[in-house]
Amino acid sequence: MDGKITEVQFSNFLLTYAGFSEQKRRKMIRRVKQKFPKSENPPGVTYRDFADFNLLLRSISDVDTALTFHHMAGAAIDQATLKHVALTVANVNLSPHVIDVVFTLFDENSEFNSARYISNFLCSTLWR
Repeated sequence: MDGKITEVQFSNFLLTYAGFSEQKRRKMIRRVKQKFPKSENPPGVTYRDFADFNLLLRSISDVDTALTFHHMAGAAIDQATLKHVALTVANVNLSPHVIDVVFTLFDENSEFNSARYISNFLCSTLWR
């Protein structure tokens, strides 16, 4: 795929140490496959996207704190919020495509409380 990984491969990377049941994991991956079906010219996840997301993970506790304050203020946590927090707190400019993949993976009911959930998930997964 010309130096890129698929959205499903990126999602599997995020779920590697998640500790979810196989059933839940399959359901999450199915959402990603439905939103980003195989095509002749898929967008994919570039090395830069992957590296930027990993930089965000290095600051995940700070991101979690920022999202907590945002949530406590009663503001919605959506894709734009996650992008802004990543840039402000971790100095990482996440691509809209990667944010879309992450929200698709974690958003079970289209309520878009995903950023907060993602942050909690990543904190608990990375710091066990």
